[in-house]
Amino acid sequence: MKQYFLYECKKKLPAFAAFTIISRLICSIFRYNFISITAAQTACLGVMAVLLPAYLFSDFYSKKGVDFYYSLPITREKLVIVKILAGLVFLFASYTIFFWGSAWKIYAAALDPHNTTHYSPGLYPLWLYLTNLALSVPLFGYSTFAFTRANNLLDGFVHLVAYTLLVCILLEFVSVWLEAERQYFLNTNYFISFETLDRNTVFWQGKIGLTGTNLTEYMLESYQVKTIISPQMIAAIVTQAVLGLSGLAGTIFFVRFQKAEDLGGVSKSLFSYRVLIPLYLFISLFITNHFYFQLITIIPLSAAGYLGYCLYARSFVIGKKNAIVFVATVVVALGAAYIMQKIYPPTYLLPDYW
Repeated sequence: MKQYFLYECKKKLPAFAAFTIISRLICSIFRYNFISITAAQTACLGVMAVLLPAYLFSDFYSKKGVDFYYSLPITREKLVIVKILAGLVFLFASYTIFFWGSAWKIYAAALDPHNTTHYSPGLYPLWLYLTNLALSVPLFGYSTFAFTRANNLLDGFVHLVAYTLLVCILLEFVSVWLEAERQYFLNTNYFISFETLDRNTVFWQGKIGLTGTNLTEYMLESYQVKTIISPQMIAAIVTQAVLGLSGLAGTIFFVRFQKAEDLGGVSKSLFSYRVLIPLYLFISLFITNHFYFQLITIIPLSAAGYLGYCLYARSFVIGKKNAIVFVATVVVALGAAYIMQKIYPPTYLLPDYW
């Protein structure tokens, strides 16, 4: 297992070096603007955490690659564990290099005599570095699980996009009922998979910007430091952590059920198209029509759902079973929207004084 780990690191090293250099150059574009620098650092980390699983596991989607890997004298579970460990090593090492390779500019800006803000970064860049590293692990694990539920590269990338918004759209469905009953406002954007990295960065940007300034209240409002760590944000971080770590465990567990002969085909997993397409179609139709029925949303969303089944079936003829599920999803979604209108008439969205 140790030898295979070293082999995997050596094999992936050129791509790792290329990404690190590109990220370092991107972060170097911004001279002394610490907001732009830290935003670029976090963006590069997020991109790497999401796309690195696709690069690491792409070998599993070729007959030549899978024949080689499955012929090695180690179990499939250990194969996956080694790839995950190699990915985390690359993720941490790359971020460390391009973060601290550009973070010095934040300190240089604070010492610049022409700097009008007179902020003092202190240890805040260190806390940004450490907290972003911690948050990148669940994002990496979640993306790994999403990508490996596919049996080919195309579906793997489709899964990455679908899973990015999955929790958000599920909570959007819940949010419709909560707002209708005037119980609670739920900001579902917090639960987009990479949002925790972004808000964590904004929080530490605000901390840096607030140091050494007398405009405390103004800067608090400007950087939204007062509201950046809210109960919903904490819930989003916990949710992401649970899903990400469960994703890593699930990736290791489910590899034993993957068959080499299925590679190149369409995944029939419950975590793939057969559930994702009707789920997205149902919630999208319900959310856009729970107030009033609108053909302007029903037609394009239904068309998008049909195209999803075309991608699933690899044909414009989606088959009898998929057609039944498609039609049933549209009917049930619109029926649920109609029930919503009866339970909560459209006036529930108007302010009380209306």
